[in-house]
Amino acid sequence: MSEPSVQNLAPVVVPNPVTGIGRIDYTVSRAAQVHLDIVDVYGAVVGTVLDAPMAAGHYTAQLDV
Repeated sequence: MSEPSVQNLAPVVVPNPVTGIGRIDYTVSRAAQVHLDIVDVYGAVVGTVLDAPMAAGHYTAQLDV
């Protein structure tokens, strides 16, 4: 089994908890398809913020709840 191209198990979410608009900072180590989900405290996916090919680099996604 191959290693995932992107791994960030604890992206920075500001503010935490998010009410209104929040920011998610994350890093892509090499070009890859990036899928960023929002998960509730029970582990259920409640939304998808991003699902797109991305180049390596540092990124910020906006979350509007």
